[in-house]
Amino acid sequence: MANEHYDLFLTGQLAVGADRERAVKQLAALFKRPPEQMAKLLQGRTSRIRKNLDAEQLQRLQRGFDKLGILTESRPSSTTSPQQLAIEQHAEAGEQALSLSPVGSPVLREQERRRIDPVNVDISGLRLDALGAPLQSPSKPAARSPDTSHLQIAPQDDGTPLSPSRAVPKLDLDELCGHLSLAERPAS
Repeated sequence: MANEHYDLFLTGQLAVGADRERAVKQLAALFKRPPEQMAKLLQGRTSRIRKNLDAEQLQRLQRGFDKLGILTESRPSSTTSPQQLAIEQHAEAGEQALSLSPVGSPVLREQERRRIDPVNVDISGLRLDALGAPLQSPSKPAARSPDTSHLQIAPQDDGTPLSPSRAVPKLDLDELCGHLSLAERPAS
């Protein structure tokens, strides 16, 4: 128990009756930052401000924040985060070598990951068929092919054409339009 370590988080909330302006000024002095930057820590979002503290350091800091009216929470420190472990593994490879992260390496921080609830899928109606079986049975029978047994192809050596010939009518243009004239029409 003596070697346990903790991370200290600001909850982003003030205790009831605490003076916000005083708390922001004290945070700015503690962290040596501008008050505008420290005001962001008190906007309702949890922020880790110290990590890997022993129990004595944690209690001392929490008492100080309690005096300022700033609410804190502590969580057990993880010995090594997945990100830190991946960094250490790749740092050993040297600066010259380039490589991809191993499969399963975390890309997002723990708080950035979405929690997805598993979906329960009912597979009781599914079955496996034999190897090589058709994937889907036809829904309706295929159309029957027409009977072409009575059709034949005419032989080429008898001289009959494959398509019937059409006689081109001979037209006598004089007979058809002989009464037409290009002269002007007589006045009536």
